[in-house]
Amino acid sequence: MAVRVALTGHLDPIDGQFHWHGRISAADGNELPDPGRGQVFLTVPGSAPAPGVLQERDPWGNLRIAGIGAPPFPL
Repeated sequence: MAVRVALTGHLDPIDGQFHWHGRISAADGNELPDPGRGQVFLTVPGSAPAPGVLQERDPWGNLRIAGIGAPPFPL
């Protein structure tokens, strides 16, 4: 399913891993899956798929996604 994402991330100095997170939105928020249903893979054009976890739905129907490791966007 094609969605719109806004992503950011940072290198955590404590664990030495890259932590990325963001918000996923669709034209109709009801198209998005329920959060907390296990691992998903986010693919951004030009980058490899990255594993992430859907966390929570905001009041507007968007989903928060987070992952650890190589992000789904170029650095």
